[in-house]
Amino acid sequence: MWTKDSKNDSGKPNLDAEQLSKLQDRNKLLDILENQGQQIVVVGDTSSGKSTTINFLLGYPFNFVAQGIGTRRPCVMTLTPDPEREKVLFRTKFQKNDYTKEEDFTSLADVANLVRNVNDPRAHPEWFDCLNLDRDAYRGQSMVRPDDAFDETPVYVQLLHKEIDCPMRLVDVPGLSRGNRLTTRIALSFIKPDNAVILVIGKDHPNNGGFPHLAAAMRECSRTIVVQNFANTKIQDNQVSENYSALYEKMSGRTDLVLYCIDYGLPYEPGLPLWQEGYDQQDWHKINKEQGLQSVRRAMVQHTEMRAKQLQERFKDSQVFSNVIVPGIDLAGASGRDDSGMT
Repeated sequence: MWTKDSKNDSGKPNLDAEQLSKLQDRNKLLDILENQGQQIVVVGDTSSGKSTTINFLLGYPFNFVAQGIGTRRPCVMTLTPDPEREKVLFRTKFQKNDYTKEEDFTSLADVANLVRNVNDPRAHPEWFDCLNLDRDAYRGQSMVRPDDAFDETPVYVQLLHKEIDCPMRLVDVPGLSRGNRLTTRIALSFIKPDNAVILVIGKDHPNNGGFPHLAAAMRECSRTIVVQNFANTKIQDNQVSENYSALYEKMSGRTDLVLYCIDYGLPYEPGLPLWQEGYDQQDWHKINKEQGLQSVRRAMVQHTEMRAKQLQERFKDSQVFSNVIVPGIDLAGASGRDDSGMT
């Protein structure tokens, strides 16, 4: 990974052939650094681990999971450096039809409440187009229920802080829901050649999951990463190789396709009996409060590195890993960050 100091007199990165090869092999999301307009779109089936992957990419525990409601509209999250901002500020915006709400928060809980509110079709059916169709025009056809409602209008959350050194823009789209065409349509609307795309695969088999359909659209994208979550279980079940084969076929045999295997572990919750210190996700919010944002980002990178080593050690005799199925993912590289020299 090159840093700001690893440049020659022309200002360009001074990389040898081996370093350049590593960058090309491991960092499929090039040109993200200092390019706020470049979107990284995270797609996948419901409960595949998209939100967790986004947290690790951003290096901040957003945790915008609307419990009991789910992600029902795209959430566009932006990291923006602000040298005057000592404490994290969240700038939010949601606009639908005649309704517009723009508000700043310093509390993550307040942001989570807003995101949960705009994702609630029962409380606000007027914000979901699929619930406001012309009933006369659709007479005789089944109408969409609130439980099946999704919408294409995003909610925007911008994080501003002085310690953000890499502007980034990520889009979390609703997970694919079996039998719901709207979730697929929303995801496909963001899979464009100009966007970098991360496909997160969860526990679904390629025969019943929606991710193969997304992979078919991703073959036109120049920048893609595929992440296999829950890797411990999926490797043990021999499903990882099946997933790779299905993706390879759908992506027309792209030679640069690599399946990054990761198992994030359980998120920290006080009193959770299955949580193991040094093995599962840390209490990121406590680290942020006591040590600051950069400490959280370092801890997240170290966590993924540790989990990758655990995978490699556990399955070293299985011969599952190769140059196309690899343990772990270089999240610092994937997001364009260099966390190696943070202070």
